[in-house]
Amino acid sequence: MSLCRRFAVVAALAVAGLGLAAAMASAGSGPAGLLFGRTLLAVYDDPALQGDFEFGDVATQRMLAGIPPGRAVAGNRIWGSIVGDGATVDDANVTGKSVNIGVSPLTVDVALSVGTPPHLAIEARGGVNPSGLRAALLRLGAKPGAVGGHAGLILGAEGALHPDLLGNSPDGFDSAVSLGDYDRTVLGPDLVVAATYSAPVADLLGGSGATFATNAVIVATVDCLGDVIAAFGEGVHGTELAVGVLRPANASTRPIEEICAVPSDAANAGAEAASLRRSLAGKASTVPYLTQFLQTLSRSTVSVGTAGSARFVRATLYDRPNVPAGVSIHAFELNAVPKMLRT
Repeated sequence: MSLCRRFAVVAALAVAGLGLAAAMASAGSGPAGLLFGRTLLAVYDDPALQGDFEFGDVATQRMLAGIPPGRAVAGNRIWGSIVGDGATVDDANVTGKSVNIGVSPLTVDVALSVGTPPHLAIEARGGVNPSGLRAALLRLGAKPGAVGGHAGLILGAEGALHPDLLGNSPDGFDSAVSLGDYDRTVLGPDLVVAATYSAPVADLLGGSGATFATNAVIVATVDCLGDVIAAFGEGVHGTELAVGVLRPANASTRPIEEICAVPSDAANAGAEAASLRRSLAGKASTVPYLTQFLQTLSRSTVSVGTAGSARFVRATLYDRPNVPAGVSIHAFELNAVPKMLRT
């Protein structure tokens, strides 16, 4: 999510009353049993996704931000800064009629997206409005059809944005892009999965073969990040890079964040750890945003771990008091994380 889009979400939350969704409980004894692990590892292991993902336990994000029913403003600015992270494709759906369609940071419980635009798909579970979205798409001319082997709705040609239909839409689609995001849509009782192409929709629904649970690099990424409530990842030159904000004990807990790198060649882990240590010590002057980033941290640690056949590098970041959560995500968006690792 870009900075301007994140600030727009926070600003909208400040004037909107929200229901306090119950936090999604973690289950299982290892990372794969946690909400993040269960969600990401169920995705079909499609090389076309290139390891790109966004995840958000949005219900918990809202809870930490202190946004109960009837309250006009977020009560905790530290955690309000990440509300909606993971629901990037629809993070603008926070005002007017757009709240009532598809995915909104104001209501969704869990959000996941995979792939890279335009071959990107979104999944939202809990707090969605599938019947409202179905009615809106049917009014625009969507037809029932098979989407990635599942019964769904098809609006037009794959990859189309449908700017000609916007004049007919009273339902909250504020741009051709937002409408194109739902060109291929599968709906469940409390589920929305949508994209401009069928393939990534099928990937989110598990496909017909091996899932990310069999991908050593993605499994190691899940193991490295752990119990996160917001996470972003992408493949960069043979290394899976990911960042995330760990689940705190409560809203008074100072944010702890992670940077993770999982090289496809495990022999490169040591060199990447050394580069990350130099960067976090302020000894990598060519890294953009590094000085400002280090000023948000009280301390950091770097370690190398093993998950199955893969090795990972983990930097654990301890935010300074009163620093809004998500500094690792900010660095990720500014492309500083690959440069910290020289990847």
